[in-house]
Amino acid sequence: MNHLNRPEPTKEFIMARQYAGSHIEKMIVENRDLRDRLTYRWIKPEWSYPSFEHFSFAYKNAIFSVFVDYYEDEQSTMNENEISRLLEASQKYNLIPCVFPIVVEKGNICLPFSLKGWNLVDLRNGNMINPDQFGTDTKIPMSEWEIRNLSIQVSRDEIIKRRWHLLSFCDIPEIDPQIWVKDENGRIIWVLVRTIFNNDSVDKSAWLNNIDNIGMVMYDGYIIIIQITEKILYRGYPINYEYERFECIKKASR
Repeated sequence: MNHLNRPEPTKEFIMARQYAGSHIEKMIVENRDLRDRLTYRWIKPEWSYPSFEHFSFAYKNAIFSVFVDYYEDEQSTMNENEISRLLEASQKYNLIPCVFPIVVEKGNICLPFSLKGWNLVDLRNGNMINPDQFGTDTKIPMSEWEIRNLSIQVSRDEIIKRRWHLLSFCDIPEIDPQIWVKDENGRIIWVLVRTIFNNDSVDKSAWLNNIDNIGMVMYDGYIIIIQITEKILYRGYPINYEYERFECIKKASR
């Protein structure tokens, strides 16, 4: 899928998401216990496209994926497809599906529904969410989406070291490529990000099956393979990794 030319978000969405993110950041800082490794922390503060959420954070072993639903003229802007995607992804990846409702007035004023607490609504039942009531110290393995998101974060760090400019990224496991960049010469490049665990064999040909579409063959393609030394990754626990390789795997068809 070519998510290089993602749609431009509306002014109202940008304002609403910025307000919601700032509010959640404030709550994280106020409630964070720095003595606890599993305290409140961001999982994905950035917005990517396409995605089932607008940002995600964690408390202990619980991950809260948040959709910012801004209201205009007392009408929700969250449609049925967005509701279904968030519910399906949350069930598949063991997430807490949250809605952050917010009112946009006159195109330039944002007011949350509730100034008390986190202002998060559980999409499954409509109840207000207090993250303290969900997180525990029980070890929970990371989901496929969490591993993909983590691998993209690590890959973005390597891309920055190369002085390449990040254009967009997507962490939905079923969608390729994961990253679009512009290199130091101004060329647009797509990047596959893959994670392998200790002693896994690497079959690059299987990873190339989904890239022969008109949106990708016009550009050079690279792959970043990240080697994880642990057999199982647990939420909130340290991870040891190294770059297995970062190489060009496809030349553009011009």
